[in-house]
Amino acid sequence: MLTEKSKAILNLIAEGHGYDAILAKLPYCTTFDISLAAWEALELENVKTKAKPAGKRNRHPERISSTDRVLPPMHGVAWTGQEENRAIAAWEEGMDIPSIAALLERTPASVLIRLRRLDIEV
Repeated sequence: MLTEKSKAILNLIAEGHGYDAILAKLPYCTTFDISLAAWEALELENVKTKAKPAGKRNRHPERISSTDRVLPPMHGVAWTGQEENRAIAAWEEGMDIPSIAALLERTPASVLIRLRRLDIEV
C-alpha cells in the first residue's frame, strides 16, 4: 500500500518534476522518501527489487548528502541577515522558490525552510 507521502511524490514525478522541485514542493520530504516511494510502487506491481532503500529518514532536507546531488556553493553556510532580507524581498516581489535559491546559491528546500522560520507565508 502506498503512503499518502509516497502518492504525493509519485504524482510529482509523473508530472515530470525532479528532486529539487519535489523537495521544494514537499519540504517535509527527503531523497530517502523519494526512493521509498519508488520502492513502494514497485512492490505494488510485484517487481522484484534487490532491497528496500538503504538509509535513514533525514529530518533535515537541507542536509542532503553531496553523493545524492551537486549542492550549491552556499550549502551548509550560515545564513546572514542580508541574505534573509534578500530572500524576503525576492519572495515579496513575486519570485518563486527555485529562482530565489538560484539567486542566493542555496537549495530550494533551504530557502523554503528559511522563509518559514522567518514567519513568511509561503
